[in-house]
Amino acid sequence: MIIAVAGVAGTLGGSLLTQRASERAKRREIELVREHEEVRENLLLRRSCYVELNRDARQFTTALSQFLHVMRERG
Repeated sequence: MIIAVAGVAGTLGGSLLTQRASERAKRREIELVREHEEVRENLLLRRSCYVELNRDARQFTTALSQFLHVMRERG
């Protein structure tokens, strides 16, 4: 009788442990995917900021150059 109870308890306990392990693995996989998406979003944001910075720097350089030409013509 004790052996039967121990066998049933072991079988049920094994299935519970397996289920918990698979849940942990699934949670870890979801965390990794979220981290990957976050890194990707950060890179896209940084890239767009660099694009805007370069565009604004070019516009500033153009405006400064035009101003310089106007000042030379007046002087």
